[in-house]
Amino acid sequence: PSVDERIRRRMRAWLRPIQNAQSQLILVIHDRDEGHHPLWTRLTSLFSGFTEIRIEDALLTDAAARSIPALEIPTAPLPLKPLPRPRRWWDLPKGTTIAPRETESYSSLNKLVYYPHEWVLDYAARLRLGRAADLASGNLLYGRLAHRLFENFFTAHPNWPRLNEQAIRAWLEARLPVLIAQEGALLCEPGMGVEHERVTAVLDSAFTRLLEHLRRAGIERAAAEQETDAAFDDVKLHGAIDLVLNDRKGREIVLDVKWSSEAYRGDELTENRYLQLATYAYMRKHAAGAKTWPYHAYFIVTTGNVLANDSTVFPDAAVFAPADDEGIAAIWARLRATYLWRRAQIAAGRVEVNAAGTEPDLWSAPPADALITNVDPDKFDDYTWLTGWDEGA
Repeated sequence: PSVDERIRRRMRAWLRPIQNAQSQLILVIHDRDEGHHPLWTRLTSLFSGFTEIRIEDALLTDAAARSIPALEIPTAPLPLKPLPRPRRWWDLPKGTTIAPRETESYSSLNKLVYYPHEWVLDYAARLRLGRAADLASGNLLYGRLAHRLFENFFTAHPNWPRLNEQAIRAWLEARLPVLIAQEGALLCEPGMGVEHERVTAVLDSAFTRLLEHLRRAGIERAAAEQETDAAFDDVKLHGAIDLVLNDRKGREIVLDVKWSSEAYRGDELTENRYLQLATYAYMRKHAAGAKTWPYHAYFIVTTGNVLANDSTVFPDAAVFAPADDEGIAAIWARLRATYLWRRAQIAAGRVEVNAAGTEPDLWSAPPADALITNVDPDKFDDYTWLTGWDEGA
């Protein structure tokens, strides 16, 4: 159907309940919607004398009333129930057990280690956000575009080192606008012109800088979104690694792509907190049956920089030397110890809730050989409203 026909159908659908009303018509209008819906605009232009009542005011003014004045809608008083207060620990009902999952990923391990309540609600309770929440925007969307751009290039050009600059530039200029139109449609909306140009320029520059880093490092093979499995205690680890590289010396490199937050990722490297890199490196080491750990680094899209502990692989890397000699093997050992500690807590029916309004206690202290888990609540926690409300909220 044409656009005009779709509009006519929609207007007929709006009018149907009004035309079917015989004795009374009640419209519920949210403050933010009044004056925006075409049906309400049409009604107010044709009629006057509506009986208007603010429902919240009517209910709160006379809590004992048996109906809402003027509307004659019966009401039933309900006892007030206080909202649950935040608690640091949830105790599972007696007899309730949460078995280990067959497969874990870095994301799920991170939640289990630092935010066990998110892990339980995500993977045991299987709660899900509404579909509208799946629509990525901002840095999340831009990061996905960067990942997909790199994946498209290295998948289409396994022999990319042999391409000349003209061929690479032609591919990028042809592919990038299509990618944004197909997977970054929010950037094509009215009013997004400046942001569209900014993101396009960042992706263009990052793509060029990434290839420069790879050439300078003598990288001969690059696999994007490399699916990898590895055994881990009683479960299997699975994940898609952003970039798995091999240089002319035969070394394997794990390169994790991040949209921004260069300073934060640099601190991770300095303070030996790079759990995602350690997880990916462990998976590649196990998959290859290697004795040594693969080299690991970050690539930051917005700056075009590679971040690493040293410059032995990437000559132009921004170096963030570790503060001690703990190394990646020790980081992984600590992660494993923390995982076993958290699994034991959940097996005992206890779930720590690292959320706003709670404070760690003696039970929050990890074993001496585990990671430090006393971190701030997750600012991206999807379950904020399920962890309790402070008094007066």
